[in-house]
Amino acid sequence: MAQSPAAIRYNLLLKFKIKSMVEKISTLQKAIDAVEALEPEEQAMLLDIISKRLSQQRRNDLIIDVEQARDDYQKGNVKRGSVSDLMAELDE
Repeated sequence: MAQSPAAIRYNLLLKFKIKSMVEKISTLQKAIDAVEALEPEEQAMLLDIISKRLSQQRRNDLIIDVEQARDDYQKGNVKRGSVSDLMAELDE
């Protein structure tokens, strides 16, 4: 039985996603193996570096979000109201 074009596209996309996930897991496992080969002090230093980088990335993301919110507010793309107003708008 022949598959529809949509089914073929779906199956190809699914295969691609699975392959991508397997590659990511493989890369992650290699990173874990590399970290486990380090001395405990080196592992602690790496953990500290990664923690600081993640914190900085979260700060950078927050700055971008705040800038976007300010821009939206200045352009009038922000609505004010209560939770009830929001719920009523969502029900529309």
